[in-house]
Amino acid sequence: MFNHLIMPPEDALHGVMARYAADKRDTKIDLGVGVYRDETGAAPIMKAVTIAEQQHIQTQDSKAYLALKGVEQFLQEMTRFVFDGQDTDHMAIIQSVGGTGGIRLAVELATMNRPGTRVFISDPTWPNHFSICHRLGVETVTYPYFDKASSSLLFDEMCSVISTANPGDVLILHGPCHNPTGQDLSKAQMQKLLEIIRERGIIPLIDAAYYGLGYELEEDLEKLRSFMAACPNAMLVMSCSKAFGLYRERTGILFVKTENSKNVHLIQRTLETIGRGNYSMAPAFGAAIVGRILADTDLRLIWRHELDEMQARIKSVRQKLFAAGRGNPILKRVVSESGIFSLLPIDEQQVAHLASEHGIYTPQSGRINLAGFKSGDEELFCHAIRDFSVSDILIAC
Repeated sequence: MFNHLIMPPEDALHGVMARYAADKRDTKIDLGVGVYRDETGAAPIMKAVTIAEQQHIQTQDSKAYLALKGVEQFLQEMTRFVFDGQDTDHMAIIQSVGGTGGIRLAVELATMNRPGTRVFISDPTWPNHFSICHRLGVETVTYPYFDKASSSLLFDEMCSVISTANPGDVLILHGPCHNPTGQDLSKAQMQKLLEIIRERGIIPLIDAAYYGLGYELEEDLEKLRSFMAACPNAMLVMSCSKAFGLYRERTGILFVKTENSKNVHLIQRTLETIGRGNYSMAPAFGAAIVGRILADTDLRLIWRHELDEMQARIKSVRQKLFAAGRGNPILKRVVSESGIFSLLPIDEQQVAHLASEHGIYTPQSGRINLAGFKSGDEELFCHAIRDFSVSDILIAC
């Protein structure tokens, strides 16, 4: 039995985690997996989360199954949080197993509705976007987004490819703080993209995981709700892993908007059926914590203060890294980007050199997690990359 399995490749990010853990050097730096860390290198539990957990444990009275759609308070509070009282009668809403599970639900829903649906995915992107589609046997189309050598967006090229989409095709877009580049589209570019989406009948699928970590929270949420309002049909996945620090609890939510309100019940039932066949119901604990935080004025204020502190630390690290680089062109865009990630114009050999010679660990792509820098690490990193060569095109930009 099981003699015909083919060994899958090592997961890129978890491989970096393993190599970092095995390194015995005191000066090692983990810039790999996208987890927020404080200036000491710890990934702390948020105070609001700790309080909400204690309250929940003291008051919960059952571990019985819940409805397939998820924890009711979580669904209600996240809907109010994101849409701020806007009409959501045209939306089906379901709790998901993290952001990953939300993407999976959304793609499977779209392909059940229209067999042959293609999913358009940016280059570069979060690798699981492709993995999810490939596991479902869904055709993917890659659209240009970012040129690593010049650290610049490829908006015209992006629009050219997306304009080939058929009605009903899905376009995966990143919410605030693009992963892995940290480069977001401007307001004018988003407006142009909306025109293409409406003209071609495309269904956008927004993957929002880093809200509140690059810009003001209200600004991020307004961008999301405005985009959803402007599209007749759209899907939005919100992960609670980053903004609430609930990485292990796998807490997320999927909103599916349809132009025909008569289809909402059908979409809702279909989503619940898909979830039932995959995992039965999403984990309740993390959702109960988020619902409690958002529903309680005091807890919400504590959480918001912590989120603002996280955002401020990330911005501070970007400034420190840029200053420590002393004009190094590899770091020229680091202060103009947003969120925890930056995709540096370094190659796989340079990535390997950082790990072997300096104990600095990043994925082979050269994407770094800014929140992985401890106090003083910026100088060590810039010393390590000081002799890296860069291309003529990079120097010219």
